[in-house]
Amino acid sequence: MWSFLAKLLLGLPGLADGLFGYLNKRSDSAVLVNGQNVAADVSVGQAQLAAYVEERKVIAAERAAQHLSPWTAWMA
Repeated sequence: MWSFLAKLLLGLPGLADGLFGYLNKRSDSAVLVNGQNVAADVSVGQAQLAAYVEERKVIAAERAAQHLSPWTAWMA
């Protein structure tokens, strides 16, 4: 019985190292995936902002053109 307990206690550091190594690799993988997701979200956000700015420029140009016409100047 004592030999079984001794083997169990002596084997725990090896098991713990293996477990911690696995968790560390899993954590590194999760960090990498999270970084890729954040980069993709930032790219999508930048594209949406650029599209919004272009849309507002078109609207501003249309409003400016309306001021030139006597029929639509009162609308602005």
